[in-house]
Amino acid sequence: FGFIVELRRHGLVEDSKTVAPRALTVLIGKYVCLDRAALVRRQHHFMAGIRLKSPIQTSGPLLILKPRRAEMKHNLLLTLALLSSPIGSTVAHCQDQPQKAAKLDVQIHIEMDYLLYLPKDYDKKESWPLMVFLHGSGERGDNLDLVKKHGPPMLIAAGKEFPMIVVSPQCPKEKGWEPMVLSALLDDLERKYKVDPDRIYLTGLSMGGFGTWRMAAYAPSRFAAIAPICGGGEVHTAKRIAKIPIWAFHGAKDKGVPVELSQSMIDAVKKQGGDPKLTIYPNAEHDSWTETYNNPEFYDWLLAQKRPPTN
Repeated sequence: FGFIVELRRHGLVEDSKTVAPRALTVLIGKYVCLDRAALVRRQHHFMAGIRLKSPIQTSGPLLILKPRRAEMKHNLLLTLALLSSPIGSTVAHCQDQPQKAAKLDVQIHIEMDYLLYLPKDYDKKESWPLMVFLHGSGERGDNLDLVKKHGPPMLIAAGKEFPMIVVSPQCPKEKGWEPMVLSALLDDLERKYKVDPDRIYLTGLSMGGFGTWRMAAYAPSRFAAIAPICGGGEVHTAKRIAKIPIWAFHGAKDKGVPVELSQSMIDAVKKQGGDPKLTIYPNAEHDSWTETYNNPEFYDWLLAQKRPPTN
C-alpha cells in the first residue's frame, strides 16, 4: 500500500506487515475518525493486513498522517493513538477485553455558611431538638443577612426565642439544595452541638420547600418530621417518606408554585400508607410561610414528633 511509505518515514513500520506498538489501526476511507470509541469499532474493518506487535496504551491525542501521494484513488488517513499519558487504559482487541473494573476514590470538600441559634439555658440540658430551615431562591449568596428575610431567622432576629436549636444554612448563588451537602451539615451539627438525633425537624419555603421534600426522600430515617411550604417533590419517592410525620402548607392562589404540587405529594404519600397533613390558605399567594411560621401550633406540632426507634 502507498501509505506504508508514509508510515516508514515516521518510524512506525518495520516491514510491510508489522506496525510498531504505538500505531493503533489504519483507517482507509473518505472520513477522518477522531472519536476513540468509533476508532475501536472500525478497527476490524480496516486493518488491511497490518497487525499489531503488542497491546498498546491509549489515552492521549490522536495524530492524523496523510499519504504523500495525492493522486491515490482513495483518500488514505492514518489515525494513531500516541502514548501521552502514563495511566492510559490497555487495549488489545475490543472483543478480548471490552471493559475492566475501575474505582473512584476522591474526597469532596464542602463549605457552607449558616446561622446558628442556641436556646436559652443551652448548657443546662444534655440534648436539644434541632430545626433546620431552608430558605428560598431569593436568599442565595454569600451574605447571611439575606437569610434573615423570612421564616425563623427573621423571627429570631426580631427577638423571638425557640426551645430548640435552629440552623439556617445559606445556599450559594445559582445553586439548589443538595441532599449530600445537607447531610454533611447534619453530620457536623451532631458532632459539634447537643443535638437530639431523634428530634431533628426539617422545614423550608419555596425553593426550600422543594429542598425539604428532596432531602426527606434522600434520608428519610434521619428526620422526626418535615414541614415543606409552597414546594413540591417527586411522587415516586412517596414510599420512602410515608412513615415521616409531614405537615405541608400552600397558598391556594400561588402562581409561582401551583398548589397542585403540594397536593400531589400529599396524595402520593397517603397512597403509600402515610398520614400527612396539608394546610391550604384560601387567600394566600406564594407567601404561605408568614402565617405558618407565626403560628405557635406549628412549633407545638414539631416538638411533639419524635423519630421512632430504628430496628
